[in-house]
Amino acid sequence: MSGVLIIQFVIVGISMGAVYALIALGFTTIFRASNIVNFAQGEFVMLGGLLTNFFLLTCGFAYPLSAVLAIMGVVLVGIGLQVLVIHPIRQAGILIMIMGTLGASMVISNIPVPISFLPKLGYLRDPFVLPPITTSIESVAIAGARISTQRLWAIAASLVLLGVLYYFSNYTRTGKAMESSATDPLAAQLVGIRVERMVQYSFAISAAVGAVGGILITPIFNMAFNSGALLGLKGFVAAVLGGWGKISGAVLGGFVLGVVESLCVGLIPEYGSRYQQMWAFIILIAILYFRPKGILGSEAVE
Repeated sequence: MSGVLIIQFVIVGISMGAVYALIALGFTTIFRASNIVNFAQGEFVMLGGLLTNFFLLTCGFAYPLSAVLAIMGVVLVGIGLQVLVIHPIRQAGILIMIMGTLGASMVISNIPVPISFLPKLGYLRDPFVLPPITTSIESVAIAGARISTQRLWAIAASLVLLGVLYYFSNYTRTGKAMESSATDPLAAQLVGIRVERMVQYSFAISAAVGAVGGILITPIFNMAFNSGALLGLKGFVAAVLGGWGKISGAVLGGFVLGVVESLCVGLIPEYGSRYQQMWAFIILIAILYFRPKGILGSEAVE
């Protein structure tokens, strides 16, 4: 295989890894504020693409307005998940809350099915793709490889968002209060931090991040109402790979997972594409066996 093709596969992997990093960051954001593992995170990604498609094609709104409305809609879903599912079982233990997010994931992923029988919404049952963000330039050349501008948009937007969230989590009072709420909820309450509000913030931020990921990925790959589960699991793998609970680990894990997947498809064509969805779980098993704390993890993982 030529060097140009390898470069192309690496850049494709980076663009996909940027989305995995956003999903992993959603897991990390909620965990750092509440110690909860939200397995409905993939559904936030699916809804981001689905709602943008709805506002764009069914309602006829402009692309930017459709994207903003979609993000706002997914944020409301995230807050609703925390209020209706997580809050009532908050005292039941971590395992019950995890099962609650799994149940919510199944419910959310199947909501489009009955809705799709309404007039003009039948397309919700089928895979769909959004138009690219920019159409004037379809692709650019990088070191001889042709890369679609949509993939570059995904990389650039993800890096900007990741930087903003890193700054928010580490250098703002609200970000630090969110982490304090998970580390010691009682102490946080004693110093005046509204723990429940911090948890709601984390779900809202996580939902917005997931929605952005869905908007970025849907012009590249077909999205369907049942796509969220697999995307969520890959984001979970990325978070574990990089170092569970670490923002920098979520970013690194997402990019590493995306590049490894892309190279496996390119370098092992007879098996790579056929078993493309398998590589993430092979990586998960390997990292749990050889280095359960992840690449950047420094503490013991329970």
